[in-house]
Amino acid sequence: MGRGPRFVVLDLEKAVTLLLTIVVAGAAVTGVVDWVERMLFGVRPGVTLEGVPVGGLLAHEVRDLIEGIAAAENIPAQDAYIHKATGEVMPEQEGLEIDVDEGLYQTITAPRGKEIRLRRYVVKPSLTSAELQQIRVVLGRYETGLIGSWQRTENIKLAVRELNNTLVRPGEEFSFNQVVGERTVERGYRPAPIFVGEAVVPGVGGGICQVSSTLYNAVLRSPRLTVTERVPHSRRVVYVPPGKDATVAWPHTDFKFRNDRSTPIVIRGAVAKGRVIIQIDGVPEE
Repeated sequence: MGRGPRFVVLDLEKAVTLLLTIVVAGAAVTGVVDWVERMLFGVRPGVTLEGVPVGGLLAHEVRDLIEGIAAAENIPAQDAYIHKATGEVMPEQEGLEIDVDEGLYQTITAPRGKEIRLRRYVVKPSLTSAELQQIRVVLGRYETGLIGSWQRTENIKLAVRELNNTLVRPGEEFSFNQVVGERTVERGYRPAPIFVGEAVVPGVGGGICQVSSTLYNAVLRSPRLTVTERVPHSRRVVYVPPGKDATVAWPHTDFKFRNDRSTPIVIRGAVAKGRVIIQIDGVPEE
């Protein structure tokens, strides 16, 4: 007869003991490796960071600690701005920032027993109220006469209100659609005539192309403002000369221009005495 397979029956208690010995030995080896790594590459003994003992911590652990402190204490700088409702210049605010990389280097290289205090740096705003207060000359201005229904006039007033006191920084591209926003019933816009091809049909927000066209002509009269996107109507409009119109439609048809000046500009808008008035103010040229 052939010999069958051999089975070795181990004592259960011995098997468990052997397994535990292997696990403990592995943990011990891991612990030794971790201890050696911290002795060679970790923060020196006795070092504290902002009063917290950090001796033996590795670089990534120190970075996590400093980033947590920075997240709690950093204050972003706030630029000066133009108040949309009043047109007032609102002051800037300085910020505060902890340099994480600098703090990490100081901690990792610190001698035994060193107490590390993170340095807080003042962050200056990129735009100050003094700069905005220099915006005091008219660069370009254009007016058009109101026509049509009261609903159309209401749409124009809403769009001008959104446009008024808009700040455009040097190098920034202005977008009519982005500033004015979507024209919806929920936002107060009403149905009024719009062009769809050669047809005239009711559409929510009808009439605001008079605002974008008035702005277009003010931009043309302002030095170093470059039109980057402009689409004419599908048929002639009566409120501006031929070829001087700029249609808009959310979200695909926009009017855009870029401020190529070295200083910011402000767009002012008003509806008064049956006129749509757009004015672009800037800093006097030297």
